[in-house]
Parts: sequence; C-alpha cells; structure tokens
Amino acid sequence: RLRYTESLFSLRLSSSAGPEALYKRDLFQDLSTMSHLEHKDSGNDSYKKEEYLDAVGHYTLAIGIARAEMFENKSPEIKSQVASYYSNRAAAHTMLKQIDEALADCDAAIQINKSFVKAYLRKAKLLLSQGDPTGALKVYDEALDVDPRNTRTLDERSDVAAIQKKYKKALDIMGKLRNREEQSSDAIVKVLDDLETILKFCEDWKEVKVLKAEGLLYVGETEEAYQLTDSLLMQGMEQNSDLLIIRAKIFFNKGKVDDAVKHLRQMLAGDPDNTRAVTLLKKIRALTKKKEEADGEYKGKNFSAALKLYGEAIEVCPEDSPGYMAKLYFNRASTNANLGNHEKVIADCTDAINLDDTYVKAYMRRAASCLAMEADRVTNCEMAVRDYEKALELSKSQVQNRDISKKLRAATTELNKAKRKDLYKILGVPRNATLADIKKKYRKLALKWHPDRHNNSSKEEKEKAEELFRDVNLAYEVLSDRRKRERYDNGLDEQEVDDPSSQPGVYGPAAGGMASGIDPDVLFEMYMNQQGQK
Repeated sequence: RLRYTESLFSLRLSSSAGPEALYKRDLFQDLSTMSHLEHKDSGNDSYKKEEYLDAVGHYTLAIGIARAEMFENKSPEIKSQVASYYSNRAAAHTMLKQIDEALADCDAAIQINKSFVKAYLRKAKLLLSQGDPTGALKVYDEALDVDPRNTRTLDERSDVAAIQKKYKKALDIMGKLRNREEQSSDAIVKVLDDLETILKFCEDWKEVKVLKAEGLLYVGETEEAYQLTDSLLMQGMEQNSDLLIIRAKIFFNKGKVDDAVKHLRQMLAGDPDNTRAVTLLKKIRALTKKKEEADGEYKGKNFSAALKLYGEAIEVCPEDSPGYMAKLYFNRASTNANLGNHEKVIADCTDAINLDDTYVKAYMRRAASCLAMEADRVTNCEMAVRDYEKALELSKSQVQNRDISKKLRAATTELNKAKRKDLYKILGVPRNATLADIKKKYRKLALKWHPDRHNNSSKEEKEKAEELFRDVNLAYEVLSDRRKRERYDNGLDEQEVDDPSSQPGVYGPAAGGMASGIDPDVLFEMYMNQQGQK
C-alpha cells in the first residue's frame, strides 16, 4: 500500500502547479496510512471547498486502495464503493474541465457496477455538455435498460430530446436564412432564444456557439458576435470553416472590407472548394464595387445617379450584414436630402436605425428632415426632438455632443412654434411675406369675418366668424409690427411678444377677447360697407 500510495501521490504532485502543492513527508505518511473510506471523505471535503485537484488526489488514492481490496474481496459492497469513487473523481475532473478523464472514470464506474445509474447520468451530461446529444440519449437508454422506471433518467432524457429538437430546428432556420428562404426577424429571435436555452444545459457545445454568433449578426449584434468568435478561436476552432466565414462577415459588417477579403482569401488558400467562402467573397467584391461607384457619383454631386446605385447596392447586400446595409440606407438618405426628398430621407433613416439602433448620424439626419417637413408639423417636430435626444444619449464625442445639444434646442423651439397658432397660416401668407402682402390679406379676411357681416347667420356660424375675426386681428397685430414679428419668428408665443422679459420657449396662456390691433382704415371700410348694406 505504501509504494502504491507513494507512486499515485507523486503523480498527483507532478501535475500540480505552484509550491502550495508540495507536501511534507509527515503529511505523505499520514496519507499512506489512511483507508479508502477516509480518502473518500477527505476528497468530499476538498470538493466542497472547491479544491478539486486535492479531491482528485484523494479519490485516486481511495480507488487504488479499494481496488486492491476488491481483488481479495469480491463482495458487491466493495465493487459499489469503487464505482462510486470513480464517479466522484469524474465529478472533480469535470470541475477541472478534464472532460476526457471524467468520461473515462464514468466508463470505469459502469464497467465495475453495471447497475450504477448515477454513473450513466453523469456520463450522459458530460456528452451533452460537449455537444453530443445523440450519444447522451444512447447512454440514457442504457440507464433505462438498468432501471426502466427511474424518474430522473426519464426526465433528463426528455430534456435532451427537446434540446436536440431545438438544435435541429435552429440549423434548419439558419439554413433558410442563408438561402433567403426565411426573412422573418421573429424567426431569428426565436432561434437565438432556443440557442440560449441549449447553452444553459451544454455550455461547452461549440457548434451551438458558432450558430449563435451567426444569429447575432442577423439581428445586428455585431460586437457581441465578434467577442464570441474571439472566444471560440481561443478554444481551438481556428480551422472551423463555419466560424471563419462568420468572422469574415463580422469584419465586413464592421466596415473592415479589406480584413474580410483577406480572411476569406486565407481560408480559400487551404480550402479552395469551399463554396460558401467563394460565394461570400464574390458578393463582397460586387457590393463594394457598387458602393464605390455610388460614392463617386455622390461626391460629384450626381445625386440621381448616386440614388440609383445605392438602391442597387441595398438589393444585393447580404441579409446577415445589417451594419453594412444600415450604412447604405444612410448614404441613400443623404442623397435624398440633397434632392429635397425628405419623406424618403425619413424612410431610409428609419430603415438604417431598425438595422442599427446606435446609429447616431441616422438619428440626426432623420431629425433634420423632420424639421424640414411642413406637413404634420407638430408630429414631425416631436420626432425630431426625440431623435436628437436619442443621438445625444448615444454620442460619445464632446464635440458632437455640443453640436447635437445646439440642434436639440433649435428643434425644441420649432416644436413650441408648431404648437402655437400659426399666424402666417391664419392670414394665408408665406413666412417671407412683405408688409404690403400682410396688410392686403388682412383687409380681405377682416372684412370677410367681421361679426356685423354675420348678423343673419346661425349661432354656430356667428361664433365661428367671431373666432376667426379675433385670430385674423391677432395675426395682423403681430406680423405688421417689425419687432413683434421678429420675436414671434424667434419662438415667442403670440401673447408674449410685448413682454421684454419673455424668452423663446417660455409660453403663457392664450388670451381671450377681441384683438385690439385692428387697422382703423379697415374699420372705416367695414363701417361704410355695413351702412351700404342697411
């Protein structure tokens, strides 16, 4: 026993790291005199303390001592004990990520005690964790041959069967996405949810992680996909073709086209017949060529030609390159802005934001076009304010922050203007109308809506005429006065243009009653008309 213990413990020490693993001679002699039950208990204590290497050492000694006794004593009890020690050591190996050793211990436990269901279950979980649900199901079936009614075995087998089904479904949907047979965003979100569920049971299933990285690209989570592929490469998957293709797509999506092309070329140097890599390389080259042509037309101010080329580039852009496609939508939006097509700018920026909700420039471009829209003024100004607020939240540059803050204040002023009475609209004149234009329009409307001209009208018609007459007088009073008009144009409410302390963006309640700024000439003209009517 002493020689056996010494050789096993020396082996354990040789695999340990650091001076803390060196034991003194007196400790070794204590270990050499312990029974296998004592080593098992010490192993359990070390396991609970998360000292897994120590646990492996104690379980190893327990196994060696117990097996020596088993050769002399063939009783079922000693066999069960040895099998349990192998199972315990498998658990410690698992915590040390020594999966091959853990599987070997499970097999040893089963060989010694074929009715040891716990060892079957441990082995099945290990196989599942490594991405082998088929192997896990086979082991569960072997366990059910031993104990057909074991509830735990039945439940775990059912869970693994469900996991395998989810994985096959995810593979099917991802294949359809690659072939553009499936384009539903809900479908890819469901796939990602299923993959997360699978990884809770099988955290080391690398193929599932590769599939997850591809799915993340489809929903625009490029950075998370990049970090995940980095992790997989460090885990020894640098030769996995699916992973390398996803990696190239990530570079492309991040705008690093040269890196993506270089990546694919290196891959094809080792695997020239890889059709996915060949197809992707052709798409990237065709797309970048189209974008470069569009950029050239834009810089040359040939906006109509640029518009067409950006549209063609969007048509051929891969579905799993949302970051790059968002840039194409933004570029087309910029082109439409130069052509004054603000509704199309808003639509393209919205598409860009849907693909990349951190796209600061897209929020700012959409806000500017919203402010340029005269229709649905309040709604568009509200959207512009929200977009500038979102851009400010996302911006990471102090210079950009100052620019956005300035534009946000301007958009807020425009929103407040939109919520006021539009005096220009009341008089039916443009914002650059001359004083003569304003006076001419005012005379016409004041005569039209003067209450004395509606004496024979219904009550409702009289009230409407009185309200319109007040509005017309108010509009004339403000717009015919250069100082008041200037303050109104700067954002003050029509009721505050006379208040020197009022500043744009601060509004008081609307005033009631008849406006006092009516033109005396118009009053005289009204009086004469009324006399003539009588």
